[in-house]
Amino acid sequence: MASDSVRAVAALGGELVTYTPFGGTAMTFKAIVDRQPAQVQGSYTVNQLEVWIPNDSADGVKSIQVRKDKMAFKKNLSDSQVSEFTVQKILQEDAGLATDGGMFRVMVQS
Repeated sequence: MASDSVRAVAALGGELVTYTPFGGTAMTFKAIVDRQPAQVQGSYTVNQLEVWIPNDSADGVKSIQVRKDKMAFKKNLSDSQVSEFTVQKILQEDAGLATDGGMFRVMVQS
């Protein structure tokens, strides 16, 4: 049976992402991608997005290695191809309830 966080992501319209842990095997599951406008840092544009990932061993991840783990999904919903992103920072880690692992909110960058 799916955890509460996995069911919440599905109910909120999560999309399929491919997550590749450093030195591990890629897995596909649903996450919530919060697409924000490109931001200018210095003299170049940076694409930083926030992603909500279930803390779930079957349909999410149980741990994250910052600046090592990768994710692939469409940068814009209208794109025909996926882009690869690197997890830059864990913004929030929710412990969840006794029956649920909670959620990770991470910042990724292409």
